[in-house]
Amino acid sequence: MVKTTILKKTLFVILTLFFICSIAFASNNVEIYTNKEYGFRINLPNGWINRESGFPSIISFKKENAPPSEPLPDLRIGIGPLDPKYNDKSPIDMLSEMGPTSKVAFVEEPREFEQNGLKGARYIVENNWNRSLTIIFFGRGNIYTILFTAKKDTFEQDYKEIENSIKSFELISTKS
Repeated sequence: MVKTTILKKTLFVILTLFFICSIAFASNNVEIYTNKEYGFRINLPNGWINRESGFPSIISFKKENAPPSEPLPDLRIGIGPLDPKYNDKSPIDMLSEMGPTSKVAFVEEPREFEQNGLKGARYIVENNWNRSLTIIFFGRGNIYTILFTAKKDTFEQDYKEIENSIKSFELISTKS
């Protein structure tokens, strides 16, 4: 009787540890997208893959199981040279100049932040149908624009994972 109880408790502890380890392993199974040409890396949200955007300086990501006819949700990273007129300006100045049209409403007002040694600015806007998070970073003479867009009623479903993904964005060496 005592041996059976000890065996059950031991088995319970082993199964519990196995379960905890499998959850930890699954949560650390992160797909990292690295772009050596433009010198950045980002952890992709779970289940998202790189899809051709048709433009060399725009990298597009979609949910792996999303039908091709469904354009949203979508995560894009655009890269371009930083116009010299912005050399003495902050990201918030540039974001304000690039800012949204009058056909959208702010959900989150523009604000500056710093992440992984990069200065950035961000805002969230929406129209009648969609909601978009726009983030810009300055680095190495370039502007990196990250845009996450989803239908207004489904934006929150992916927002936390997208935020975590964006927090991983960092510049890397472009040397081979």
